[in-house]
Amino acid sequence: ILITAVEDLKAGFVVDKLSGVKEVPASSLGPANDAPEDPAAGFLKGVIRVKDVVIRLLDAARLLDFPASK
Repeated sequence: ILITAVEDLKAGFVVDKLSGVKEVPASSLGPANDAPEDPAAGFLKGVIRVKDVVIRLLDAARLLDFPASK
């Protein structure tokens, strides 16, 4: 479970696998609009490029604020 906190709300996300925890410089964060056709694009804060790997950074506040679908 990946636990996140947004303001006073704490939430856990069930994940299939954790690849690791990395510290990356803020300068490696790029805009999320690099792949507008990506179905997750509306929930991305940005993308991180580490060598030749692109990691999508989710925006937890947007995920927690998204209305539940029926």
